[in-house]
Amino acid sequence: MSERENSVFPDTGNGCDRVANKALLLFSVVGVGFLVGLVFPSSTIAWVIFGIYTLFVFYQIVFQKNVLSWIAAGPIRERGYQVRRLLNGSRQGVQAWNQWRGENLGVKVDLRHLPLVEHDFSGADLPNVDLGNTNLTNANLTNANLNGARLESANLSGAILRGANLSNVNLSVATLDVADFSGADLTNVDFTGTDLSVARGFTDEQLSKVASLYYAIMPDGSRRYS
Repeated sequence: MSERENSVFPDTGNGCDRVANKALLLFSVVGVGFLVGLVFPSSTIAWVIFGIYTLFVFYQIVFQKNVLSWIAAGPIRERGYQVRRLLNGSRQGVQAWNQWRGENLGVKVDLRHLPLVEHDFSGADLPNVDLGNTNLTNANLTNANLNGARLESANLSGAILRGANLSNVNLSVATLDVADFSGADLTNVDFTGTDLSVARGFTDEQLSKVASLYYAIMPDGSRRYS
């Protein structure tokens, strides 16, 4: 189980802790039953709810499952499933990802430390995705939507970004050797400390929309200090 999964399904602790937890759960059943009998002695609904709660507690005791954590982990499991579809290399996977991403823009997606060399992200919707420090050498990002994505210190050597939406992207100190930015939207891009002279496809119009070129090396080889 990965570190991320462990954060969703926490360890229940040592043996003594587990025994104490089971005793506490059993005591809660007795306590709830006493309250139901005292306050709602003839209420069918109250006894049905008590029965459901009792089953819920015994399920946790017998199978040592934290049901509430399992339910809460649903969005995380779904995110992982969709990421796998995105990375399976098929156009159907990208289309399915795009549909899911469009419906779940508020979900944080972290693709750092994944093997993305030469991966085909053409046409993929990747807004606000974290790709900082990621190796995207020779990746195909043609017409990809990366609005607001984090790509600081990423390795984009040989990457194809033709027509990509890079607005509001952080590309500070990124490696851009032979990367192709032809027709890319560079509105509000942060190129702080980045060498642009080794990349291709930049135009004066594109660079006029950039948010920061501080200490960047320009396409003509000059250094910017503002």
